[in-house]
Amino acid sequence: MQLMVLGAGVHQVPLIRKARAIGLRVITLDYLPDNVGHTMASASVNCSTTDFDGVLRAAQEMRVDGLMTFASDVATPTVAQVATRLGLPGPKLETVETMLFKDRFREHQRRHGLNSCNFVAGTTLTIVREACRALTGRVVVKPVDASGSRGISLVHAPVEALLRPAFERAQAQSRSGRVCIEEWVPGIDLSGDFFLAGGKIVAGAITQKFGDGMVPIGHLLPSNLLPDEQGLILAEVHRTCQSLGYADGPTDCDVRVAGDKVTVIEVNPRLGGNGIPQLVERCTGSDLIEMAIRFALGEQVQIAPSGPLRRCASMVFGSPQGGTLESLTPLDQLIAAVPEVFDVSLCRVPSQRVPAFSSSPDMIGYVLFDLPAGRSYEAMTAQIRAALQIKIRPDEEDALCS
Repeated sequence: MQLMVLGAGVHQVPLIRKARAIGLRVITLDYLPDNVGHTMASASVNCSTTDFDGVLRAAQEMRVDGLMTFASDVATPTVAQVATRLGLPGPKLETVETMLFKDRFREHQRRHGLNSCNFVAGTTLTIVREACRALTGRVVVKPVDASGSRGISLVHAPVEALLRPAFERAQAQSRSGRVCIEEWVPGIDLSGDFFLAGGKIVAGAITQKFGDGMVPIGHLLPSNLLPDEQGLILAEVHRTCQSLGYADGPTDCDVRVAGDKVTVIEVNPRLGGNGIPQLVERCTGSDLIEMAIRFALGEQVQIAPSGPLRRCASMVFGSPQGGTLESLTPLDQLIAAVPEVFDVSLCRVPSQRVPAFSSSPDMIGYVLFDLPAGRSYEAMTAQIRAALQIKIRPDEEDALCS
């Protein structure tokens, strides 16, 4: 069996490893020939994941049995189009675009009576200026078609003097030039990765999310939610997917909970990155990555019964300032210092430049670890940070200002 994976960067590595481990021939497709995923594949294709014609041609020529992506929004529409053309399992393009375009998703929520927030969207601040007067309180300004916290800002009032720099920052990260301005939704931040079959959530877990401003920096499993609270979240995620006509396959979502009100901030037809599916497997025993692979190949997906929950967590780390990564503790030494660590993924290696950590693509990497009883998330992450011993040589301009 041959599986085509769209994307060959570090975030696709867990998918590639799992596919190889279960005996599949893996073909990676990416426009960067030096990406690490290519070195792990049986074959590779040099092509952009957004090039529908190129991906379709490669998939036909190589007679793939399935194709999918992992932790990538930009590749998801191509997966949908190519899978439909070849008669392979996958999401429908209309569903994908409604999920991925933030203004379309907000409109969908409004139209279907789902919990949402007031918003406006447009290509210039002049166009949306009048509509912004209907917004109240803090607002979030974001590109409609970017992910990983790229270009996102929290603005304390919807007034033009504050909105303009945030609008320009968001627009710079938008492929379409379109920006969404939406009222801030209060509540607790949570995420989740799940697998749906026959319109029901059959596996997965909700994670407690930690953030630095608008940037996620870690997840904790199991969450501190009561069973009734978890039920409310699962019900709103189910209702959202049902309204979208998305009944089968993997999904990744972010939600905000305030009392008994659950608002889905976003939902995607693929699994998330930063180690969340691996944490779900560590915590519950449900292997979402293998489920997603089996689904993409049109095979029967086995749902394993969930065993006793195991406490585990992740920590995403970066640099507060731009510079060159000079060194950090090797994996074996890190595990010796903190035995609870069971996986480390690095997006950058020594001698590479590291941008200041202001969105997920700026990260140096992430660490996955078990969380023993009696230990807090904050205490464990402080211990790991100390053991990592990250050394950054600041950029010249940063050094001059310090």
